[in-house]
Amino acid sequence: MLLYVPLSRFKDMKRFVRTMSITGKSMGTIKNYSRHVASIALHFGRIPLDLSVEEVHAYLYALQQRSKTPSQSYFKHTVFGLRFLLKSEGLAYEHFLLPSIKAEKRLPAVLSREEVWRMLCVAIPLKYRILTAMLYGCGLRCSEVCNVRLRDLDFDRKILHVEFDPLFAQCAPKKAPKQATSFAAWVT
Repeated sequence: MLLYVPLSRFKDMKRFVRTMSITGKSMGTIKNYSRHVASIALHFGRIPLDLSVEEVHAYLYALQQRSKTPSQSYFKHTVFGLRFLLKSEGLAYEHFLLPSIKAEKRLPAVLSREEVWRMLCVAIPLKYRILTAMLYGCGLRCSEVCNVRLRDLDFDRKILHVEFDPLFAQCAPKKAPKQATSFAAWVT
């Protein structure tokens, strides 16, 4: 089926892509947003800016009902693509009454003692074993472990002094892991 798209509307899509590029969107984002906006245009046979609120909502509902386990990312890219199209045309987000997308909050994976122990046992060089032990034994972030210096270690009291990133408002000495003696042996 051949669709007739007015030349002026083709310029709108060019402006949409150009605005995404100027605002620093990655090439993947530009492709995804363009693909989803084009999908809506092909579905209705006209540019999404010409659609009514009901048509947009019917399309979004159809996306969710398409399968038993709808792809949340496909739906999100469609909504975000439409939002950016509205933004590039100077229209408010409320123009289509687009739904808000809530971010899923996942808890981080917490390893059991046995899993941590197995991870320490498979770390072949002593250096990696010690770094991993510091990560888990002291509860440090990777960037904090990378910035540990010899002067930060107090071998007598088995305390590691950590200079925290100013974004994180914690500043307390961490108790060194059991491998502190291994670290002392490795350093000297």
